[in-house]
Amino acid sequence: MKELGQQMTGYESAVRSSVWSLITLIDRIINPLSDQAFEAEAIDRASMNKISKSLEYISQHYMEPIGIDALAAACNLSVTHFRRTFRSCMGMAPLDYLIHVRMQMASALLCHTDNSILNISEQVGCATLSSFNRHFKQRMGVSPSKWRAMKRQ
Repeated sequence: MKELGQQMTGYESAVRSSVWSLITLIDRIINPLSDQAFEAEAIDRASMNKISKSLEYISQHYMEPIGIDALAAACNLSVTHFRRTFRSCMGMAPLDYLIHVRMQMASALLCHTDNSILNISEQVGCATLSSFNRHFKQRMGVSPSKWRAMKRQ
């Protein structure tokens, strides 16, 4: 918040870094075994560099509709090569990763705001409340309302 308020040189990068740190911390708290899910057997630096622009794009635009074509284009890769490279580096498909990021942000919003579940689903880019509820329950094991109640006890 200090970085946003002061808006000194490089504040955008500092804010992005803070958001990624927050997502990582939330993920570690929510699912201590999730580190294993993200580890590919052999992540090489060149492949990670190839998809890094898509990760940045997702972090900046997760609340908007994002298609696989836009992510592949951000990396200057064909859709097929992008999907293969992304999966080998991240251990999941690109759109699964996008949903993962959205649900991590939603879980933080559920814990730290009084916004309605509908409002939070819109904030994180879910097209419908039912799809938000379904994705949230798949990843967190409980409905958004139960999640909020459990975390506020």
